Amino acid sequence: MFSRYPLEEDKHMDFWYFCAESPEFVTRCKDQTDIAVLDYLIEKYAEYKANLKSD
Repeated sequence: MFSRYPLEEDKHMDFWYFCAESPEFVTRCKDQTDIAVLDYLIEKYAEYKANLKSD
């Protein structure tokens, strides 16, 4: 994930927690295809990066 979508290594765990805390995490990731999960992670990546810029 991070080779294609760069993120500082010290932020990796924070990003995963950010994704998992979303109310839609289970419905978007549980029993879904790898591509569907990747699409979700890419969406969350954009949100996460935007949040970092606004801090």
